[in-house]
Amino acid sequence: MRLLDEMPATLPFFRSTRRVGVIGLFQSGKTTFLTSLIAHLRSHDPAHLHLGPDVDVYPPVELPPEEGFEAFAFETHRARLAREHRWPEKTAAVAQYRADLTVKVGSGERRTRLSLLDCPGERLADLPMAGRSFGEWSDWMLEQLRSPQNREHAADFLALVEACEADSEALTAAYRRTLARLALAYTPIVSPSFFVLDEGGEEIPAAGRSVEWIAANRFVGLDEDRQFAPMSTEHRARRPELERIFGGRFDAYRAHAVTPLARWLKRSHHLVVLVDISMILAGGLGMLRSHAALIDQILAYTDPGFGSVGEWARRATAAFGVPLAGVRKITFVAAKADKVHPDDRVRLDGLLRQLVRPSVRRHEARAEHLDIEYLICSAIKSTGATKDGRLVGGLAGSGESSFSVSRVPEAWAAEDWAAYRFTSVDPKFPSNELYPPPHSGMHLAARSILGLD
Repeated sequence: MRLLDEMPATLPFFRSTRRVGVIGLFQSGKTTFLTSLIAHLRSHDPAHLHLGPDVDVYPPVELPPEEGFEAFAFETHRARLAREHRWPEKTAAVAQYRADLTVKVGSGERRTRLSLLDCPGERLADLPMAGRSFGEWSDWMLEQLRSPQNREHAADFLALVEACEADSEALTAAYRRTLARLALAYTPIVSPSFFVLDEGGEEIPAAGRSVEWIAANRFVGLDEDRQFAPMSTEHRARRPELERIFGGRFDAYRAHAVTPLARWLKRSHHLVVLVDISMILAGGLGMLRSHAALIDQILAYTDPGFGSVGEWARRATAAFGVPLAGVRKITFVAAKADKVHPDDRVRLDGLLRQLVRPSVRRHEARAEHLDIEYLICSAIKSTGATKDGRLVGGLAGSGESSFSVSRVPEAWAAEDWAAYRFTSVDPKFPSNELYPPPHSGMHLAARSILGLD
């Protein structure tokens, strides 16, 4: 019997659907990754993106985004990279790229409707709200704030929580100060995330990067009148009216800012999780712990491996464009690999696996259908290397130069470590639209996303 995977070559009505969430914490390179991928799909050349023997991609038929999402601004991002030689501006809103693709494989063809989702990394800090009540989220958030790397930032707020007497104004004011300190320390658990990236996509301005300014001008909720903060179990018991008020504001925020993204991710088929190992090395043990905690929550909510549904059923429904919802594949990507020396890039794989291993193993132990893969990738390869162990790249204002970067360790240190140093360079992106950008590892990521592996 012919396998269903061969059906696209013979059934003209066949069209599979692939929903892929490209996620990662702030500054992990999601927008650059997607811009590079789309550029390669638009003008696919096997010489630049080798997808396998006799594999080619016809130009995509691009579609508008689903309701509730902005269109991924490919042209804007490409122009900034190619003409201004600057990296894309940070993602300010959840955006989607949708297209119908025809992939030539040997003598046959595969037709796929591809949906790619890009969301601000800050929004992932809100994901623990999804599927949780206000009390459950409070317990989780307080556990994070009490951890060794965060307790100092949250000391005044935790004192109020433990006293169980603070009113709404005092509690939210102290929580704003705590989140301001966490934000200034680049700790990726700032929630509600509107505090650092509001609904309009406005970040904390450079001129306002002080605890006092941030706490006075940003809100922990949908707006100034709908702020909330986590409450301990005892505080909730003593102040049920305050719990009811905060719980209502929490529910409104979750419905507006969290649920649409969380539902899409849970219904996606494939998660691509970008991790900038160089940023974690530069940030220290607290940054590592926060990444691990949020990756754990992403997996806990999306619950990859969706139960005991048979593989034959998945393929049969996919043949008619209605695949069963549920994450079946997770690709962890060590992104921005060109920021480290080529001799050290293989070590990124070991650090990535060590980081996500506890979370992944919990799901692998009970998942019926779950594929985990690890890649090392530079979506736009913008550095070269010298014989004496230095990197070469375009430095803002000084042109192409050579510079030193830190060596990458083989494993994460058991204790906190001295900061590592990695230099950002200007992107190398051709201005001629016939040419996609140089890359390292994007062919493997593209094969995975297109279901060719």
